[in-house]
Amino acid sequence: MTNEELELYRRELERLNEKHEREYRRAMRKYEWDRRHYRTLSCRVPVETAQRFAKLCFRYGKTPYRALKDAVEDALRYGGV
Repeated sequence: MTNEELELYRRELERLNEKHEREYRRAMRKYEWDRRHYRTLSCRVPVETAQRFAKLCFRYGKTPYRALKDAVEDALRYGGV
């Protein structure tokens, strides 16, 4: 490689490194915001129940997580909690 090619290669590596640093900082800000503003709800159910629920969700085009989130929001909206 010539010196010019090495210099271009070095500059490209620096540019990529800066891009990854920006993406990392952005991801960390999002993670911190989520950590302060969100909580995870979960429960333990038998394997068969979880599998049946996952199939039901798939039939309606939702993930189990989205279905649970919707159920919690509906309970708060209509349950008067």
